[in-house]
Amino acid sequence: MKLNKLILSAALVAAGTLATAQTVSFHGYEDYSFFPGVQSFTTTSDTDIWSYTDVYADEGSWYNGRTELNANVTAANFQFNLGVRLNSSLGSWYDLYRDQVAYDSTKDAIYNSTLFHQGNMTVSFFNNQVKAYLGKFEEWNLDYVYNGYQFGGQEILELASRDVGQHFTAVEVSPYKIPGFKALVGVPIIPTSGNGTTMVEYNNWKNLWRTAKLAAQYKVQALNLTFNFGFRPGLYCTSYTYTPATDFSTTSVCGEGYLQADMPSIIPGVKLNATYDMRYRYNTTVEKWTTAHCFDVSGQFSPLGNVTVNFENRTGYAAAHYAATNDVVFHEWAGAGAAYNIPGTSYVAGLTLNGIYAQDTNGTIFAGGGMSSAGRIYWDLTVDGMPCAANPTSGSTGRYIVAYAFPSFQKNFQNGYVKSGVELQYSRFSSANTTQCVAWRVPMMFCFWF
Repeated sequence: MKLNKLILSAALVAAGTLATAQTVSFHGYEDYSFFPGVQSFTTTSDTDIWSYTDVYADEGSWYNGRTELNANVTAANFQFNLGVRLNSSLGSWYDLYRDQVAYDSTKDAIYNSTLFHQGNMTVSFFNNQVKAYLGKFEEWNLDYVYNGYQFGGQEILELASRDVGQHFTAVEVSPYKIPGFKALVGVPIIPTSGNGTTMVEYNNWKNLWRTAKLAAQYKVQALNLTFNFGFRPGLYCTSYTYTPATDFSTTSVCGEGYLQADMPSIIPGVKLNATYDMRYRYNTTVEKWTTAHCFDVSGQFSPLGNVTVNFENRTGYAAAHYAATNDVVFHEWAGAGAAYNIPGTSYVAGLTLNGIYAQDTNGTIFAGGGMSSAGRIYWDLTVDGMPCAANPTSGSTGRYIVAYAFPSFQKNFQNGYVKSGVELQYSRFSSANTTQCVAWRVPMMFCFWF
C-alpha cells in the first residue's frame, strides 16, 4: 500500500502538471553504501584486558540505504514540493516521519507512519518581494544558516525539521529598496481536522507566539560578506528531540539565538565562515537562568591547483546547570580534510583527520557516543557512528578524547561517486574509571543523485 501511495502521488503530480502546461521536475538521491569490514577492541575498566569483536560486515550505511525522491511543481507564483524517503527495504526511513491524521476525545494528536518527509508550498507576491511558506518541511533553514566547510551542519536548530517539528507557516520579506536584505518570521502551526473548529492546546496563540522563529540575512555585496541572524524564543516540546506524540509542553526546552558571518574573500584565496550560537533555559531545580554557547570557525583553500583543504574548529561550553543541574560541560572538535584531484582523471585521493576533547563536571552527561538528550545540546563524541568507548562509572569529572583518521580513494561519475578507504578511531573516556576503544572500518560508498 505504501508503494502504491507513492506511485499514485507521483502520477497525479505529473498528470496535473502536464494538463495545465506548467513546469514539473523530479530529483532524488540514492545511498547504498555498506561496510565490508568492521572491528573494535575495547577495555571497560582500568584493570580490564583488551577484548575484541570478530570482523563483521554491516549492510546499509548510516543512511540505511536511503532512497529519496522529490517532485517540484512551479506554476506562476506557486511552487509545490512533495518528497519521500525510503530505507533499503523501501519502507519508512527509520520510521521518522508521521502523518497527523486525527484527534482523540482529549484533543491529543493521533499519528501514522508515512514515507513522505516533505509536502509544502511557496507563494510569491509583489515580484518576489514577499513570500509565504506553508506545509511540512525537513532539514529546512532556507539559506539562513550556512554549513561549515569540514563538519557540514552547524549546531543550530532548524526552522523546521523532524527534531523541532516539521510543520511551519512563515512570511519572508526581501524589499528591493534594501539590496541584499531579507527577513523571515513564522510559527509552527500544526494541522487540525475540523476546518477551524478543532481547538488544540498547541495552536492557542497564548502558546503559539512563544514558538515563533525569526531569521534575517544581509549581504554586503561590495565586500562579498554575508551576515545571518536567527532567534527562537523557545522550543516547547518534551525534550530536545521533537516527539510528535507529545508535541507540546508548557515549559521551554531552550531558547536560541545565533549570528553567522560568511567571508569567502576577506582573505585572498581563503574562504571563511564564523558562527556563534547561544541557547538559554530556566533551570527550575536551582531557579536560575543558564546558557550554552558554541563557537565555530571553518575555511577552505587550495595551496595547489589540484589540492583542496578544508578545516574547522568547533568549541562548545555549557554553563553550570544548563546541561544538567550542577554540571558544566566543555567540548572541543577540530578537523581537517584534504582532497587531491589526480590530473587528467576522475579519481580523488583524500585524507580526513578529526580530534575531539570533552569534559563535564560529574561524568554523567555523555552517553552513547554523544550527549544525553536531556542536555538540550548534542555534541558528538564519535565520528560518523564509529564504535567508541563505553560509558565509565560516573562520580568524578569525565574526560573524553577521540582521534580519527580516514584515508580514502574516490571515483567520480557525472551524477555520483564510489568511495572507499579505511576509517581508524581511538577513543578514551575517563571518570571514576577508564574505558577505551580502538576501531577500524572499511566503507564502500555508492552514492548517486539525479
